[in-house]
Amino acid sequence: MTGARLRSGLSFEQRADGTPARLGDSIEFYIMRESGGVNRISLEAESAGQKALKALGKSGGENEIHSVFDHAVYISSGKNELIRLIRNKDFINPRSILIKQHESAPMASLGFEAGERVLWDGGSLDVGNGAIRIDLSRARVYKKERLLRKNPRLGADTIAFNLRIMRDVIYTFPGREGLVPLLEDVELKGPMKVFLEPQEGSVTEKARPHIEQLMWGLFTGDLTAVTERAGAILGLGPGLTPSCDDFLAGLLMSLGFAGKAFSTDERAARLFKNAGDAVYRLSKQKTTIYSRGLIDDARHGEGPRAAISLIKCLVTGTPEDTAAAAKTLIQMGATTGADMAVGIFYGVRYLVSRLETEALYEIA
Repeated sequence: MTGARLRSGLSFEQRADGTPARLGDSIEFYIMRESGGVNRISLEAESAGQKALKALGKSGGENEIHSVFDHAVYISSGKNELIRLIRNKDFINPRSILIKQHESAPMASLGFEAGERVLWDGGSLDVGNGAIRIDLSRARVYKKERLLRKNPRLGADTIAFNLRIMRDVIYTFPGREGLVPLLEDVELKGPMKVFLEPQEGSVTEKARPHIEQLMWGLFTGDLTAVTERAGAILGLGPGLTPSCDDFLAGLLMSLGFAGKAFSTDERAARLFKNAGDAVYRLSKQKTTIYSRGLIDDARHGEGPRAAISLIKCLVTGTPEDTAAAAKTLIQMGATTGADMAVGIFYGVRYLVSRLETEALYEIA
Protein backbone atom coordinates (compact mmCIF):
# COMPACT_ATOMS: atom_id res chain seq x y z
CA MET A 1 0.00 0.00 0.00
CA THR A 2 2.56 2.52 -1.17
CA GLY A 3 1.90 6.03 0.10
CA ALA A 4 -1.21 4.92 1.99
CA ARG A 5 -2.20 4.59 5.61
CA LEU A 6 -3.74 1.54 7.25
CA ARG A 7 -6.32 2.55 9.82
CA SER A 8 -8.58 0.52 12.09
CA GLY A 9 -11.33 -1.11 10.04
CA LEU A 10 -8.97 -1.47 7.07
CA SER A 11 -10.00 1.75 5.33
CA PHE A 12 -7.53 2.85 2.63
CA GLU A 13 -6.44 6.27 1.46
CA GLN A 14 -4.97 7.21 -1.89
CA ARG A 15 -1.30 6.75 -2.73
CA ALA A 16 0.91 9.84 -2.90
CA ASP A 17 0.53 9.84 -6.72
CA GLY A 18 -3.25 10.00 -6.45
CA THR A 19 -4.01 6.44 -7.63
CA PRO A 20 -6.17 4.17 -5.45
CA ALA A 21 -4.41 1.91 -2.95
CA ARG A 22 -5.01 -1.79 -3.44
CA LEU A 23 -4.77 -4.89 -1.29
CA GLY A 24 -1.40 -6.48 -1.93
CA ASP A 25 0.49 -3.17 -2.13
CA SER A 26 3.46 -3.05 0.24
CA ILE A 27 2.82 -1.21 3.50
CA GLU A 28 5.45 1.51 3.91
CA PHE A 29 4.12 4.00 6.39
CA TYR A 30 2.59 3.05 9.71
CA ILE A 31 -0.34 1.45 11.51
CA MET A 32 -2.89 3.60 13.33
CA ARG A 33 -4.72 1.84 16.15
CA GLU A 34 -8.05 3.07 17.46
CA SER A 35 -7.88 3.87 21.17
CA GLY A 36 -11.00 5.15 22.90
CA GLY A 37 -12.48 6.27 19.59
CA VAL A 38 -9.34 8.24 18.62
CA ASN A 39 -6.88 7.09 15.98
CA ARG A 40 -3.44 6.69 17.53
CA ILE A 41 -0.12 6.22 15.78
CA SER A 42 2.15 3.65 17.43
CA LEU A 43 5.86 3.74 16.61
CA GLU A 44 8.83 1.85 18.00
CA ALA A 45 12.36 3.12 18.50
CA GLU A 46 15.16 0.88 17.30
CA SER A 47 18.00 2.84 18.95
CA ALA A 48 18.33 5.87 21.19
CA GLY A 49 21.39 8.03 21.65
CA GLN A 50 22.84 8.20 25.14
CA LYS A 51 22.66 12.00 25.20
CA ALA A 52 19.05 11.94 23.98
CA LEU A 53 18.03 9.68 26.87
CA LYS A 54 19.95 11.82 29.34
CA ALA A 55 18.26 14.98 28.07
CA LEU A 56 14.82 13.37 28.36
CA GLY A 57 15.64 12.32 31.93
CA LYS A 58 16.65 15.87 32.84
CA SER A 59 13.57 17.41 31.22
CA GLY A 60 11.20 16.46 34.03
CA GLY A 61 9.05 14.55 31.57
CA GLU A 62 7.69 17.55 29.64
CA ASN A 63 9.09 18.42 26.22
CA GLU A 64 7.87 20.03 23.01
CA ILE A 65 8.06 19.49 19.26
CA HIS A 66 10.46 22.19 18.07
CA SER A 67 10.32 21.69 14.29
CA VAL A 68 9.24 19.12 11.72
CA PHE A 69 10.97 18.19 8.45
CA ASP A 70 10.72 15.29 6.02
CA HIS A 71 14.05 13.85 7.20
CA ALA A 72 13.70 14.50 10.95
CA VAL A 73 11.55 15.76 13.80
CA TYR A 74 13.23 17.86 16.47
CA ILE A 75 12.12 17.75 20.10
CA SER A 76 13.08 20.55 22.48
CA SER A 77 13.97 19.05 25.83
CA GLY A 78 15.17 22.22 27.54
CA LYS A 79 17.19 25.34 26.96
CA ASN A 80 19.07 25.06 23.64
CA GLU A 81 18.79 21.25 23.66
CA LEU A 82 17.31 19.39 20.69
CA ILE A 83 16.64 15.66 20.30
CA ARG A 84 16.22 14.39 16.76
CA LEU A 85 13.81 11.66 15.64
CA ILE A 86 15.19 10.04 12.49
CA ARG A 87 14.61 6.96 10.34
CA ASN A 88 18.04 6.36 8.75
CA LYS A 89 20.34 4.20 10.87
CA ASP A 90 23.48 5.59 9.18
CA PHE A 91 22.80 9.05 10.57
CA ILE A 92 22.06 8.23 14.22
CA ASN A 93 24.11 10.27 16.69
CA PRO A 94 24.22 10.64 20.49
CA ARG A 95 21.32 13.13 20.41
CA SER A 96 18.95 11.20 18.17
CA ILE A 97 16.33 8.46 18.35
CA LEU A 98 16.07 6.01 15.46
CA ILE A 99 12.48 5.10 14.58
CA LYS A 100 11.57 1.76 12.99
CA GLN A 101 9.94 3.13 9.89
CA HIS A 102 10.36 2.64 6.14
CA GLU A 103 12.95 5.15 4.93
CA SER A 104 10.85 6.38 2.00
CA ALA A 105 8.15 7.72 4.29
CA PRO A 106 8.67 11.40 5.21
CA MET A 107 8.79 12.00 8.94
CA ALA A 108 6.46 14.96 8.40
CA SER A 109 3.77 12.55 7.12
CA LEU A 110 3.29 11.03 10.57
CA GLY A 111 1.32 13.99 11.88
CA PHE A 112 3.89 15.70 14.12
CA GLU A 113 3.29 19.44 14.53
CA ALA A 114 5.56 22.12 15.96
CA GLY A 115 4.50 23.21 19.43
CA GLU A 116 2.89 19.90 20.43
CA ARG A 117 3.61 18.67 23.93
CA VAL A 118 5.80 15.57 24.28
CA LEU A 119 5.61 13.60 27.53
CA TRP A 120 8.35 11.17 28.62
CA ASP A 121 7.49 8.49 31.16
CA GLY A 122 10.83 6.69 31.20
CA GLY A 123 9.91 4.16 28.55
CA SER A 124 7.89 5.95 25.90
CA LEU A 125 7.12 9.33 24.37
CA ASP A 126 3.51 10.50 24.05
CA VAL A 127 3.03 13.29 21.52
CA GLY A 128 -0.01 15.54 21.20
CA ASN A 129 -2.05 14.16 24.13
CA GLY A 130 -1.35 10.58 23.13
CA ALA A 131 -2.08 10.90 19.41
CA ILE A 132 1.42 9.52 18.70
CA ARG A 133 3.20 7.08 20.97
CA ILE A 134 6.86 6.10 20.53
CA ASP A 135 7.92 3.01 22.48
CA LEU A 136 11.58 3.13 23.58
CA SER A 137 11.43 0.19 25.99
CA ARG A 138 13.32 -2.15 23.63
CA ALA A 139 15.57 0.44 21.99
CA ARG A 140 19.31 -0.18 21.98
CA VAL A 141 21.38 2.60 23.53
CA TYR A 142 23.71 4.23 21.01
CA LYS A 143 26.89 5.16 22.88
CA LYS A 144 30.01 7.06 21.95
CA GLU A 145 32.17 5.07 19.54
CA ARG A 146 35.91 4.70 20.01
CA LEU A 147 38.94 3.49 18.09
CA LEU A 148 39.71 0.02 19.37
CA ARG A 149 43.20 -1.24 20.15
CA LYS A 150 42.57 -4.35 18.09
CA ASN A 151 42.33 -2.06 15.03
CA PRO A 152 45.68 -0.22 15.09
CA ARG A 153 46.23 2.99 13.17
CA LEU A 154 47.58 2.65 9.65
CA GLY A 155 50.82 4.22 8.50
CA ALA A 156 50.91 7.75 7.10
CA ASP A 157 51.26 6.62 3.47
CA THR A 158 48.30 4.25 3.68
CA ILE A 159 46.09 6.88 5.33
CA ALA A 160 47.13 9.38 2.66
CA PHE A 161 46.00 6.88 0.01
CA ASN A 162 42.66 6.45 1.79
CA LEU A 163 42.31 10.25 1.79
CA ARG A 164 42.77 10.32 -1.99
CA ILE A 165 40.08 7.65 -2.36
CA MET A 166 37.78 9.68 -0.13
CA ARG A 167 38.48 12.88 -2.07
CA ASP A 168 37.54 11.18 -5.33
CA VAL A 169 34.22 10.07 -3.82
CA ILE A 170 33.51 13.62 -2.58
CA TYR A 171 34.02 14.86 -6.15
CA THR A 172 31.08 12.70 -7.26
CA PHE A 173 28.70 14.77 -5.11
CA PRO A 174 26.50 16.60 -7.64
CA GLY A 175 26.03 19.88 -5.76
CA ARG A 176 28.53 22.73 -5.65
CA GLU A 177 26.65 25.07 -3.33
CA GLY A 178 28.71 24.05 -0.31
CA LEU A 179 32.41 23.41 0.22
CA VAL A 180 33.14 20.57 -2.22
CA PRO A 181 34.94 23.06 -4.52
CA LEU A 182 37.36 23.70 -1.64
CA LEU A 183 39.06 20.43 -2.61
CA GLU A 184 38.17 20.49 -6.27
CA ASP A 185 39.40 23.93 -7.31
CA VAL A 186 42.98 23.47 -6.13
CA GLU A 187 43.34 20.31 -8.21
CA LEU A 188 41.56 21.54 -11.34
CA LYS A 189 42.87 25.13 -11.45
CA GLY A 190 46.15 24.79 -9.59
CA PRO A 191 47.04 26.37 -6.23
CA MET A 192 48.59 29.55 -7.68
CA LYS A 193 45.43 30.48 -9.60
CA VAL A 194 43.15 29.70 -6.66
CA PHE A 195 45.12 31.53 -4.00
CA LEU A 196 46.48 34.49 -5.98
CA GLU A 197 43.62 35.33 -8.34
CA PRO A 198 40.16 36.47 -7.20
CA GLN A 199 37.51 33.75 -7.58
CA GLU A 200 33.72 33.98 -7.74
CA GLY A 201 31.85 35.00 -4.59
CA SER A 202 30.70 31.50 -3.65
CA VAL A 203 30.55 30.05 -0.14
CA THR A 204 33.81 28.25 -0.90
CA GLU A 205 35.68 31.38 -1.91
CA LYS A 206 34.36 33.37 1.05
CA ALA A 207 35.42 30.62 3.42
CA ARG A 208 38.72 29.59 1.83
CA PRO A 209 41.08 32.26 3.28
CA HIS A 210 39.64 31.78 6.76
CA ILE A 211 39.93 27.99 6.54
CA GLU A 212 43.55 28.19 5.37
CA GLN A 213 44.43 30.50 8.28
CA LEU A 214 42.51 28.28 10.69
CA MET A 215 44.52 25.26 9.57
CA TRP A 216 47.76 27.22 9.88
CA GLY A 217 46.70 28.15 13.41
CA LEU A 218 46.36 24.44 14.22
CA PHE A 219 49.80 23.71 12.76
CA THR A 220 51.44 26.48 14.80
CA GLY A 221 49.40 25.92 17.96
CA ASP A 222 47.86 29.41 17.75
CA LEU A 223 44.51 29.03 19.50
CA THR A 224 43.60 32.69 18.94
CA ALA A 225 43.97 32.32 15.17
CA VAL A 226 41.93 29.11 15.17
CA THR A 227 39.14 30.73 17.18
CA GLU A 228 39.02 33.94 15.15
CA ARG A 229 39.00 32.17 11.79
CA ALA A 230 36.35 29.68 12.92
CA GLY A 231 34.24 32.56 14.17
CA ALA A 232 34.51 34.24 10.77
CA ILE A 233 32.88 31.30 8.98
CA LEU A 234 30.35 30.04 11.55
CA GLY A 235 26.88 30.30 10.06
CA LEU A 236 28.17 30.71 6.50
CA GLY A 237 26.46 28.70 3.77
CA PRO A 238 23.11 27.05 3.02
CA GLY A 239 21.16 24.62 5.17
CA LEU A 240 19.77 24.13 8.68
CA THR A 241 23.37 23.44 9.57
CA PRO A 242 25.22 25.87 7.26
CA SER A 243 28.03 24.48 5.12
CA CYS A 244 30.87 25.95 7.17
CA ASP A 245 29.34 24.64 10.39
CA ASP A 246 29.29 21.15 8.87
CA PHE A 247 32.93 21.62 7.83
CA LEU A 248 33.94 22.68 11.34
CA ALA A 249 32.03 19.75 12.82
CA GLY A 250 33.87 17.31 10.53
CA LEU A 251 37.20 18.90 11.39
CA LEU A 252 36.63 18.89 15.17
CA MET A 253 35.17 15.37 15.02
CA SER A 254 38.34 14.09 13.36
CA LEU A 255 40.58 15.69 15.96
CA GLY A 256 38.44 14.56 18.88
CA PHE A 257 37.88 11.01 17.67
CA ALA A 258 41.24 10.14 16.10
CA GLY A 259 43.70 12.69 17.50
CA LYS A 260 45.10 10.46 20.23
CA ALA A 261 45.80 7.68 17.72
CA PHE A 262 48.30 9.98 16.00
CA SER A 263 50.08 11.56 18.94
CA THR A 264 50.40 11.25 22.70
CA ASP A 265 51.51 14.88 22.93
CA GLU A 266 49.44 16.44 25.71
CA ARG A 267 49.89 19.89 24.19
CA ALA A 268 48.18 18.75 20.99
CA ALA A 269 45.32 17.15 22.92
CA ARG A 270 44.91 20.36 24.93
CA LEU A 271 44.87 22.44 21.72
CA PHE A 272 42.19 20.24 20.15
CA LYS A 273 40.02 20.44 23.28
CA ASN A 274 40.43 24.19 23.70
CA ALA A 275 39.73 24.81 20.02
CA GLY A 276 36.53 22.72 20.17
CA ASP A 277 35.36 24.47 23.33
CA ALA A 278 36.02 27.90 21.81
CA VAL A 279 34.15 27.10 18.57
CA TYR A 280 31.20 25.76 20.56
CA ARG A 281 31.02 28.93 22.67
CA LEU A 282 31.02 31.03 19.51
CA SER A 283 28.31 28.88 17.94
CA LYS A 284 25.87 29.95 20.64
CA GLN A 285 25.86 33.49 19.22
CA LYS A 286 26.71 32.99 15.56
CA THR A 287 24.72 30.10 14.11
CA THR A 288 21.58 27.95 14.29
CA ILE A 289 20.39 25.80 17.17
CA TYR A 290 20.75 22.79 14.86
CA SER A 291 24.45 23.51 14.36
CA ARG A 292 25.12 24.07 18.04
CA GLY A 293 24.26 20.48 18.94
CA LEU A 294 26.34 19.17 16.03
CA ILE A 295 29.40 21.20 17.06
CA ASP A 296 28.94 20.31 20.72
CA ASP A 297 29.08 16.61 19.83
CA ALA A 298 31.96 17.08 17.40
CA ARG A 299 34.24 18.70 19.99
CA HIS A 300 33.93 15.48 22.01
CA GLY A 301 34.74 13.28 19.02
CA GLU A 302 31.09 12.35 18.48
CA GLY A 303 28.76 12.69 15.51
CA PRO A 304 26.54 10.85 13.03
CA ARG A 305 27.42 7.16 12.69
CA ALA A 306 28.28 7.64 9.00
CA ALA A 307 30.83 10.35 9.82
CA ILE A 308 32.48 8.39 12.63
CA SER A 309 32.60 5.29 10.40
CA LEU A 310 34.38 7.30 7.71
CA ILE A 311 37.04 8.53 10.15
CA LYS A 312 37.54 4.95 11.37
CA CYS A 313 37.96 3.70 7.82
CA LEU A 314 40.44 6.43 6.94
CA VAL A 315 42.77 5.62 9.81
CA THR A 316 42.28 1.85 10.24
CA GLY A 317 40.44 0.51 7.19
CA THR A 318 40.85 -0.48 3.57
CA PRO A 319 40.40 1.79 0.54
CA GLU A 320 37.24 -0.14 -0.32
CA ASP A 321 35.78 0.47 3.15
CA THR A 322 36.78 4.13 2.94
CA ALA A 323 35.02 4.58 -0.41
CA ALA A 324 31.84 2.90 0.87
CA ALA A 325 31.80 5.02 4.05
CA ALA A 326 32.36 8.24 2.10
CA LYS A 327 29.50 7.39 -0.29
CA THR A 328 27.18 6.90 2.66
CA LEU A 329 28.12 10.16 4.37
CA ILE A 330 27.74 12.42 1.33
CA GLN A 331 24.10 11.29 1.05
CA MET A 332 23.29 12.98 4.37
CA GLY A 333 21.08 16.03 3.88
CA ALA A 334 21.31 18.44 0.96
CA THR A 335 24.95 19.44 1.51
CA THR A 336 25.57 18.46 5.14
CA GLY A 337 27.24 15.11 4.50
CA ALA A 338 29.49 16.39 1.72
CA ASP A 339 30.57 19.47 3.71
CA MET A 340 31.21 17.34 6.79
CA ALA A 341 33.29 14.98 4.65
CA VAL A 342 35.41 17.93 3.49
CA GLY A 343 35.99 18.86 7.15
CA ILE A 344 36.98 15.27 7.94
CA PHE A 345 39.38 15.32 4.99
CA TYR A 346 41.07 18.45 6.34
CA GLY A 347 41.17 17.07 9.87
CA VAL A 348 42.70 13.69 9.04
CA ARG A 349 45.10 15.24 6.52
CA TYR A 350 46.26 17.60 9.27
CA LEU A 351 46.83 14.68 11.66
CA VAL A 352 48.87 12.85 9.00
CA SER A 353 50.94 16.00 8.40
CA ARG A 354 51.69 16.24 12.12
CA LEU A 355 52.81 12.62 12.06
CA GLU A 356 55.10 13.22 9.09
CA THR A 357 56.56 16.35 10.69
CA GLU A 358 57.30 14.53 13.95
CA ALA A 359 59.02 11.75 11.95
CA LEU A 360 61.25 14.33 10.22
CA TYR A 361 62.30 15.80 13.56
CA GLU A 362 63.16 12.32 14.86
CA ILE A 363 65.38 11.67 11.82
CA ALA A 364 67.09 15.03 12.22
